[in-house]
Amino acid sequence: MSELLSLPEKETLLHSLRRGEEQAYRQLFEQYYVPLTAFALCYLGDQDSAKEVVQNTFVVLYQRRKTLIIRQERAIKAYLCKSVYHACFNKQEQSFTRRRHEQ
Repeated sequence: MSELLSLPEKETLLHSLRRGEEQAYRQLFEQYYVPLTAFALCYLGDQDSAKEVVQNTFVVLYQRRKTLIIRQERAIKAYLCKSVYHACFNKQEQSFTRRRHEQ
């Protein structure tokens, strides 16, 4: 995932996100949605599941925007990647458990 925003733009973006400004959220979504979906697809192997995981990650980001501790702008990308990774792991675990119970 390339970094398309300059440091001053990112700093403003993070502060704007914390204030709940829709434009900041939209900008993050537009920058990271496609790469994060491709990342999730590698783990899940299903496009719909990958999209669902990434969309839920962005919902949680918005819900927790005021309480998130993100100290550096580069950490936004790391936070999103780690969140998607854990969501994929949880989805796989749920799927495995469901299949085990069906048997």
